[in-house]
Amino acid sequence: MGLRRGYQLHMWKAGAEETSAVPLTLGKLRLLVDHCRGLLHAQNALERCLTRRDIAAFLLLWESGLRGGDCCPLQGANVRLPDGRLAFPFEEAPPPGSKYLTAFQGTKTEKAAQCDPGQHEVPIDGANQPYSFIWSLWELQQQCASEEVLQPLTVTSYLFRPLEGRLLANRPLTADGAYQRFVGALKAAGLYAGESLHSFRRGRLQSLQAEGLARPELMLHGHIRAESTTRRYLDPTRHFKGPKGRTRLHDATQ
Repeated sequence: MGLRRGYQLHMWKAGAEETSAVPLTLGKLRLLVDHCRGLLHAQNALERCLTRRDIAAFLLLWESGLRGGDCCPLQGANVRLPDGRLAFPFEEAPPPGSKYLTAFQGTKTEKAAQCDPGQHEVPIDGANQPYSFIWSLWELQQQCASEEVLQPLTVTSYLFRPLEGRLLANRPLTADGAYQRFVGALKAAGLYAGESLHSFRRGRLQSLQAEGLARPELMLHGHIRAESTTRRYLDPTRHFKGPKGRTRLHDATQ
């Protein structure tokens, strides 16, 4: 028995309840982005950079359909053009309809399978301004470059950097840090309904299924190996009820 399974059984016996993440919807995500952007005019330089960082992180989590722990360590060098050339930092604003790739290294799926940590590339479409990750990353780059107290983003920078004193440290924001910012933003906007960071993954995959994406393409997009895992992500009621005869640990899917 693995450590995770043993911990689950221990907590079940102790009476803990596990629930799947509430799926996020595209409509709620856009309301959240609008709320965050509405705060910018009243914020100082550092707060504006943190808000733009959060917006970019939220949109990447949605567009990639990956876990927080896979997205948070993204660096400038992982943002590429379709032919593999580096795209970041941008020399100019990404034009509408532009295509990019984000390359994720050593995802949780690969680690669980104990396979060689290759790169999982996710196509990113810059057409849907202002609700695209690429556009929000351009805004973040411009914000950091315009403020003397902040280090400009470069090809070697972590894109989602945590606050350290009055500066952004060049290390990745943790998944827990991203979760706290996400839930805090939802609550401030009056939108919180029990979401967690994994809500992006469940919501995005269910959204793509509703758009007609076939099961094999869904599994490829979400970097999912098992059909049973895919079924759990696509079950629209899973966050309401647990497996028959068993309660489940809250947020254990994160």
